[in-house]
Amino acid sequence: MNLPVFAAQALITPATLLTSAKFFPLVPLGVLGWEFWLNRRFSETAFVQVIYVILLVTGLQLICNFDLAAPFR
Repeated sequence: MNLPVFAAQALITPATLLTSAKFFPLVPLGVLGWEFWLNRRFSETAFVQVIYVILLVTGLQLICNFDLAAPFR
């Protein structure tokens, strides 16, 4: 049987796993690069405020069931 892990949505397939495996070695470079860049440019207070706004918008999206990505398609 050749079913993906989430068969109804086909989110994880052999092709997506292969793509993930190809880019996995680049993950530390991306994380470390962003960490150093952001750490020097953002205060902790600003970071927390940005995270709270993102959480608020995400929560409203889940509660009200609207699609934020629609304008970008």
